Amino acid sequence: MNTLMRDLLHTHGLDPFSPISHLDPGLQAIVSRGLSEHDGCWLLTELFHPESSTPRSAFPDDTGYEAFINHVHLDDVIDVASGELSKHLLKQGIAYAHALRELATPAGAFRIVLSVEATEPLNLGVRILRRRPGEGWLSNDLEQYREHAVLVIDTPAAGQA
Repeated sequence: MNTLMRDLLHTHGLDPFSPISHLDPGLQAIVSRGLSEHDGCWLLTELFHPESSTPRSAFPDDTGYEAFINHVHLDDVIDVASGELSKHLLKQGIAYAHALRELATPAGAFRIVLSVEATEPLNLGVRILRRRPGEGWLSNDLEQYREHAVLVIDTPAAGQA
């Protein structure tokens, strides 16, 4: 995680590695539908609609396509009437990231990326993508993301779980 994420978590008193018991029903529905392979790309079934999705050919590689299709803006899924909205979204983002990790672990090496715009704390996104040699979607130096708080959770490679 980068320093912006560490500071954001500290501000809200959250630990990204402590389990959060309740996952919002909208996010749970995405996880429950599963993850499946389509032409070499691993896509969340709930989010992939071949008849209306942007085609794979519009992206330079499989990882970029997965990052596009598997991207969830939490404020589009979670219905929150009031309260500490940014803390709630962050807690749900962490819970969703861990649920995706659990879902993907049996299938091999995946990366879950949670990011929050520093100037828009309600703009929180989570995406999952397969880790592939030669295809990097995210820089290894997370500190270069100066306008986004970033948390990365990797699944173990197949056979290392």
